[in-house]
Amino acid sequence: MRFIIVTLGSRGDIQPFIALAKELVFKGHDVKIATFSNFKSFVEENGLKFAPVSGDSKILMDSVFTRKKFIASVEYLKPIIGDILDDIYNACLDCDAIIYNQVALPAHYVGEKLGIPVIQAFTFPMHQTGHMPVWLLPQISMGRRVNSLTYKFSDYAYNMFSRQYYNSFRRKHGLKDLRRLTGIYESTYYDKPLTLYGYSSAIFPKPNDWGENIFITGSWFLNNPSEWTPPKQLTDFLEDGEPPIYVGFGSMMGRNFQKISRTVVKSLIRSGERGIILSGWGGLKDLQLSKDIMVVDSVPHEWLFKRVKAVVHHGGIGTTSEGLRAGKPTVIVPFKFDQPFWGKQVHKIGAGPAPIYNKLLTSKSLSETMIEAVTNKEIIRKADEIGQQIRSENGAGEAVRLIEQYLGI
Repeated sequence: MRFIIVTLGSRGDIQPFIALAKELVFKGHDVKIATFSNFKSFVEENGLKFAPVSGDSKILMDSVFTRKKFIASVEYLKPIIGDILDDIYNACLDCDAIIYNQVALPAHYVGEKLGIPVIQAFTFPMHQTGHMPVWLLPQISMGRRVNSLTYKFSDYAYNMFSRQYYNSFRRKHGLKDLRRLTGIYESTYYDKPLTLYGYSSAIFPKPNDWGENIFITGSWFLNNPSEWTPPKQLTDFLEDGEPPIYVGFGSMMGRNFQKISRTVVKSLIRSGERGIILSGWGGLKDLQLSKDIMVVDSVPHEWLFKRVKAVVHHGGIGTTSEGLRAGKPTVIVPFKFDQPFWGKQVHKIGAGPAPIYNKLLTSKSLSETMIEAVTNKEIIRKADEIGQQIRSENGAGEAVRLIEQYLGI
């Protein structure tokens, strides 16, 4: 069967879908990934077909931090939504089914126009539940009724920003205007479309008020290429003392890169722990590093996290899942998007200390939280227990099984 996976966002939004695509290919299907051109080489080096979608991942991320508003990402996308929809439509013309992520919701309308099945594939909880408010809000329960209402307000905001652009696409292709957009929490065109959540139920179990068409499959991990070999400098550092703490915020630091990097270095020195710091997009300049701290540009998380004492990161679900798969205590410093949710959730399940929001990040707060992560026996035990469960799962394999069952193939 010919699948297209439409996934937009940062690298953390793309990588799980490459893992899912490779599992589909392994099962004999033809798969194409439609995403920003930034990720063309990433897609193709994994042996997958690529279709370009208008937009730039780095500009999208930078817009959020320069504007200091969540809606900045929406404002960046609004002028090019028409182009994005056209690109998705053209990429889907020769396909039998569409799989799309939470940033690529308009793919729902492309599927309607083409009359082919759509499958929602999300990496953080988006469906309405009375157990918690919508992920955009602080995760403080306000009672089942109010919690449920927050999803309606979120849906209203989504309509306010996007309806005119999506209806323009619908009119262009002979579809009726919608007074209310569909595709996030429910569908009026598709009867209970299959929805897959690509994370472990050990991190967030399925709420009992979600529908039977919604499944938590386990994480979609992209494993290391077998030919990858760690540099000697890295292996020498790891062998030269106690396991270090990993710290990496990737593209999340924006223009505060140097300031946050200095805070991280001071925190490691203050904690007395060795550390490995991921340099991310910005590189590290003019930092005074001790012999117990090493900077790396890029190392596969699957390989590295097995060899560290704890992981400190921004809280994207991919890195969160990878750290917990390794059974490591997790410290989350959330910046934007779904990261505060995962920070709260990791603390709730006992696998890490309370998150430190990036605006409150100091060398004192971070060093104290690092020490808690590596000395609290209950956190260490719980992280190891969750790691065992995640390692027993085959998330991508389960997702493909459900897809084939849903489509009758």
